Amino acid sequence: MSDVGTWWLGLPRGQRAVVAVLAVLVVVNVGLAGLRGLVGGEPGGPASSSFGTGGDGLEGYADLLRAEGHPVTRLRTRPTADDLPPSATVVLADPSQIGTEEGAALRSFLAGGGRLVVAGAATEPVVAEASGGGATRVDGSPGDLRVWVPSADAGGAEQLAGDDGGRWRDIGPLLPLAGDDAGPAVVTGPLGGGEVVALADASLLHNENLGRADNAAFALGLAGPADRRVVFLESVHGFDAQGADAVPYPLRRALVTGAVALLVGVWAAGARFGPPEPQRRHLPPPRRDHVDAVAAALDRAGAPDVGTVPPDPHARGGVP
Repeated sequence: MSDVGTWWLGLPRGQRAVVAVLAVLVVVNVGLAGLRGLVGGEPGGPASSSFGTGGDGLEGYADLLRAEGHPVTRLRTRPTADDLPPSATVVLADPSQIGTEEGAALRSFLAGGGRLVVAGAATEPVVAEASGGGATRVDGSPGDLRVWVPSADAGGAEQLAGDDGGRWRDIGPLLPLAGDDAGPAVVTGPLGGGEVVALADASLLHNENLGRADNAAFALGLAGPADRRVVFLESVHGFDAQGADAVPYPLRRALVTGAVALLVGVWAAGARFGPPEPQRRHLPPPRRDHVDAVAAALDRAGAPDVGTVPPDPHARGGVP
């Protein structure tokens, strides 16, 4: 029998059950990971991120820009002035957080003449600054949008689809590019020494809507000339996380599973670290052997023969 078989047979029943269950879980996880690698996993990623492959991601937008000749950078770290050259177009869509470093880098970028495309409710402060402080974003009813001002910013688009209903109010000197009867959904204007284009909803650029109406042409128009670099700010989607937060969830799950397997393995092997266990139980000796052993012990002690003991005179039938 192999060492593995001997080890397995030496385990108590409870430890065998634990090891078997854990082995099944590991095999299932490895099998599912391999199957996902062959057929592809579920689309996902942060909403409005150029890494997002789901319906609400912007990976399709990044691919479209590359196909049209735009150099594309997906910046995962917090930007510095060197990361945002004024000759580029920066895309900031549905940020989950805008830190002081990002804010300072964007102000420096705009002061140098850069072009900033913002989208989503969280970018309202940028639009308010461009409008002189009065612009706000409100939610309304979704609908198809008309491009009111044919321009290079709109890429020749006339109709836009996939709107989520966001509208700008009190835009001041900003120019409304597209909207409906409820108000403008896309506005533009100067900010610092550069230019800002603001979409009330990033949904017009999402993967699921990029092929609808004139959305693709509009998305290309936002980026500028075909040789203009486009930088997607991904630090605002959590890609600049440090330490354990920077480890992708599937890898964290695999590491936890491996750690549990290691602990259980050490626990299961613990039986080998003590005194050796007998191969079989030592049962009490048979009754005949017990009687013989007692007789031998009496004989060694010099006990008198029971046949030579004088009778007890007080016993029944005992007459002196």
